[in-house]
Amino acid sequence: MIDLKKSAFTVTAALSVLFSVSLPAFAEEETKAKTFTDEILTYEVTNGGVRITECTDTVIELKVQEKIDGYNIVGIADGVFAEHSSLKSVSLPDSITDMGDAVFTGCSALKSVKLPSGMKTIPAQTFAGCSSLEEVIFPEDVTEIGSYAFSYCDDLTWLEIPQTVESIGTYSFAFSNIGEKFVIPEGVVSLDAFSFYYCDGVKSVTIPASMVSVGSMAFLGCSSLEQYIVETGNETYSAEYGVLYSAEKDMLVSYPNAKTGDEFNVPETVQYIAEGAFFGNENLKKITIPESVVAFGEGVFSNCRSLKSVNIPSKVAEITDSMFCDCYSLSEITIPDSVTYISDYAFLECTSLKSLTVSDNVTQIGERAIGFYDDSDGKFKKIDGFTLKANFDSAAKRYAKDNGIKIDYLDGNKNIPYIIIISAVIGVVIIGIIIIVVRTIRKKKKEHEYYSN
Repeated sequence: MIDLKKSAFTVTAALSVLFSVSLPAFAEEETKAKTFTDEILTYEVTNGGVRITECTDTVIELKVQEKIDGYNIVGIADGVFAEHSSLKSVSLPDSITDMGDAVFTGCSALKSVKLPSGMKTIPAQTFAGCSSLEEVIFPEDVTEIGSYAFSYCDDLTWLEIPQTVESIGTYSFAFSNIGEKFVIPEGVVSLDAFSFYYCDGVKSVTIPASMVSVGSMAFLGCSSLEQYIVETGNETYSAEYGVLYSAEKDMLVSYPNAKTGDEFNVPETVQYIAEGAFFGNENLKKITIPESVVAFGEGVFSNCRSLKSVNIPSKVAEITDSMFCDCYSLSEITIPDSVTYISDYAFLECTSLKSLTVSDNVTQIGERAIGFYDDSDGKFKKIDGFTLKANFDSAAKRYAKDNGIKIDYLDGNKNIPYIIIISAVIGVVIIGIIIIVVRTIRKKKKEHEYYSN
């Protein structure tokens, strides 16, 4: 099931590094010299120089020099400045070639950072939760932005992704304000899954001609998004009326959350509708899907809370995970005979859906797939008044029995003949017992009368 709750970013604590080396007994002083401090930063000797392992949490402005005590400063350990709430600006020397993850995570006052020029990658969580960030001086040859690198940043409207960047990682800009019109620069080749997850303010996204891979649900939860634009020359993607497709339009990639209109007809060229394609659109009430569509990704219609009518084409084999999750207004739907699998949470929270007919062709039904909702505490509960309609010898019957869901048998309850026979046998036994009891009473009565006389 797609989790709609914001997950807090991970803050990586500064790590202590243990050395295991073989030294003679007289080298105790040399061992201690592996770590030293200048009262603000703590350094650790490593190959080629030293790396920064700790920083006092009271520093406000910091300019790191290229050398300390004759050593080149070549690296920064994970989380060195994490959660330093007083830190406002940092300048790092070009001598640094290795920077760990989460170096500035949670620095809420941090406004300006100059990164070393030799870095190729912005590591994971580098600026996660830096809510005051206003300026980042990027390395000249940076090619990759790591996962969660700029997540949970309140204002990134000033940010221009360098044209040298080729890939943007998972959740790189999740829950951040990237502005209303976001243009991905020419040169970017790939976006990982959820890379712009819940960037609420963005209204327009421009995909460059260089883009060859938009990851699964890259713009999921962008509630203000009205349109995609694809630059001329892109051979992988296309856009029509603001909807993102593959170049040949055989795949519908993403339908914007805030696109207006209450009805949509999927083009007849489309064969596959991607994961979360319609996720969160609250304007759509009716979606018509052509017979050309043969498969769906996960969560395709999840959180389409106004959706009342949608058809499933006759060649579709699977109702995917969370496919209609949180479609509160969906009151009826027909599952075609081609469907053999209804996956986990497929109809979770479809509280207006009071009955569903499932054919014998369905051989497997996943966890909480039908007839359930989850309350505010995340506990699963059965939908009041829901009835499953299916034949007696079916996966649907087993699902209903296992989950305590009411079922109406389309072919009659085949247990009825057995119930009748068992009831008849019980009836005969009861009658026999009554006869025996009556006869016993009469016999005792006659014996009593005989001896009384």
